[in-house]
Amino acid sequence: MSATLTSWKEIAKYIGKGVRTVQRWERMLRFPVRRPIANQKGIVLADTEEIDAWMASSTVRTGSDSSFELTRLRTMVAEMLAENALLRSELERLSGSTDTAPPGARQLRNGDRSQRKIERPITTRTSATRTATQSTARKSRGKTDR
Repeated sequence: MSATLTSWKEIAKYIGKGVRTVQRWERMLRFPVRRPIANQKGIVLADTEEIDAWMASSTVRTGSDSSFELTRLRTMVAEMLAENALLRSELERLSGSTDTAPPGARQLRNGDRSQRKIERPITTRTSATRTATQSTARKSRGKTDR
């Protein structure tokens, strides 16, 4: 037997969502509500059988769907972690060592400094050098110092 819900609060409580969510679903997803007086936004009626049918056929995610999705994702992560461990052990076996660093990095760590990047010293300009440079730039543009 179907019941008639007569307010946004009753409808929201029936489906376990908030009032604003149900109103948004009405606007965007054609949630089944009726208005006894046309163009009167405050008064709504909804039939529980229509709501149940809409929920079953809609793409709206309910709590049970999201828990199923969460379980599915956790299973996928566990499978990927297992595959990752298998691939790491295979890499270690093929490289012949337990060091997982790239070959170039091992070479640098073992003392081969010929491949290291040479750092250039950082030069700083003093305020006198900066003032002289600015003065030269002004003269080249035709301006003079005052």
